Amino acid sequence: SATSLNGNTWAVGDYFQFQTSTLGFSSVYVSLDQTGSNTGPRDFQLSYSLDGTNFTNFGSVYSLTNATAWSATIYKPEHTRSFDLSSVAGLAGQTMVYFRTTVATNTSISGTTIGTGGTSRVDNFGVSGTLCPAEVCNDGIDNDCDGLIDEGCPTINLTGSTADFCPSYSGSLTFTSTNFTQPYNVVAYL
Repeated sequence: SATSLNGNTWAVGDYFQFQTSTLGFSSVYVSLDQTGSNTGPRDFQLSYSLDGTNFTNFGSVYSLTNATAWSATIYKPEHTRSFDLSSVAGLAGQTMVYFRTTVATNTSISGTTIGTGGTSRVDNFGVSGTLCPAEVCNDGIDNDCDGLIDEGCPTINLTGSTADFCPSYSGSLTFTSTNFTQPYNVVAYL
């Protein structure tokens, strides 16, 4: 599109970088539209990071082509790249994840050396995923992928006394939560 990210004077190791939250996802998928001029870089590597400094490569180096020209108004599916990162469990449920598309070789789209004025363009970068289910109370698992276990679940406070642990009890049962929607069984051992 007319608002794609566009750069030139590329060299091996140069990159486009994106960052986003993956909270609420149990798996992560990335897609982007990418192309360039005939003298722009051809080969790129997708990588990810949880700290913005240490990046891990994902998959193989991918190559761009110019079989059809980039258009500011017409979608060209041959420029779309999709990556299924669901095998990388550490990406889901993170406050911030960083992604890079990095120039991997000095080869241009036309097969020669990258030219000084050669351009590369990225557009429509998107991160999607499989939504996490709601939290299940008291199972000791982070069901909703937010890094917390059993948050928002009711706590039960029993008040009263059981003198000398006799098998009788008097008191009250109080739920301290406003979002209690799950069935709950109370078992008292006296």
